[in-house]
Amino acid sequence: MAKRLANWDLLRTLAMLFVVIVHSSQYLGPVYGIETRPFISEFALICDPIFFVLSGYFAFRTLKKTNAKYLLNFSEIPIKDVCFNWFYSILFGGWWFVPALIPFLVLAPFLFTMFEALSDFQCKLLMKVVALFTLWGALCTVLQWISTLTGIGSLNTLPGLLSGFVPTNPIPGGYFMYFCLGYFIRRMPSLYSVEFLKRIATLGIVGWLFGAVAALAGYVRSDPSYLWLFASIGIFLVFDKIQITDECASKIINWTAKRSYSIYLLQYTTIAIVYGIFNQFGILDGTANMAFWIRVPLQAIAVSLSWLFALGGASIVDSLILEPIQNFCKMKLKR
Repeated sequence: MAKRLANWDLLRTLAMLFVVIVHSSQYLGPVYGIETRPFISEFALICDPIFFVLSGYFAFRTLKKTNAKYLLNFSEIPIKDVCFNWFYSILFGGWWFVPALIPFLVLAPFLFTMFEALSDFQCKLLMKVVALFTLWGALCTVLQWISTLTGIGSLNTLPGLLSGFVPTNPIPGGYFMYFCLGYFIRRMPSLYSVEFLKRIATLGIVGWLFGAVAALAGYVRSDPSYLWLFASIGIFLVFDKIQITDECASKIINWTAKRSYSIYLLQYTTIAIVYGIFNQFGILDGTANMAFWIRVPLQAIAVSLSWLFALGGASIVDSLILEPIQNFCKMKLKR
């Protein structure tokens, strides 16, 4: 079995923590009359593209097994560990991530063969085209936002008109582009200089922060946000340089990262439980019912507890339910 890489497991773990932060953002309430939810939610939603890029990063590999075995070995997507009626009722709601990701994983071996056939020149050309369209999409959303702020209707109409001729989404399918980005991130270090990649990383992180701050002023992004493409690249370039040498820390990070998808399935429930308890004491109910310097630490505690309870539940579900089912399926497949 290949050794897990702690830096990517750390990114996976932090992304899952950001999921909890997003879904808990409604409970903090305003600070000095300014609603905190738009900023917190927009800032932490970077977890969505990061998870799709991570999935693609590890899915685009040379198959060491048959396609049939690959399709039956989605070991990190625990979709068998819940009652089907309840599962179906929320699968296309809060758990949208699961049905969105599975088709991408099914296509990954075929996409990998196609992408590997691209020359370096073709690869760079494709990334340049996607980048230009993405920048155009970001410009359109910013102009629409400025139009709303200023009342200048032409700033909204013109991008809408031009986007009919110059598309803002070169790759249809929402997060499919981010899944594919997982492959191209691997090739970037061999195609571009370190300085160029640093500039891309800086641009991406600045754009990500801009989107979060602008959300306070009514900025309405696309879904997914055009600003997330370069931010995702920047974050991956940063984490690619992280080295975790401590064996104990690596084991803890690996252990939590392996349960990321199960945490995702359970965190809605644990958030409801934790904040339900807090609300019984009249705190963290989404209003400014106490000083912010008290609410902010309490919010951090509530988010941490929600994540820890989800991790605890995921550990039980994975060990007692999911892993036996997966092992059984693998045994049947070998026969």
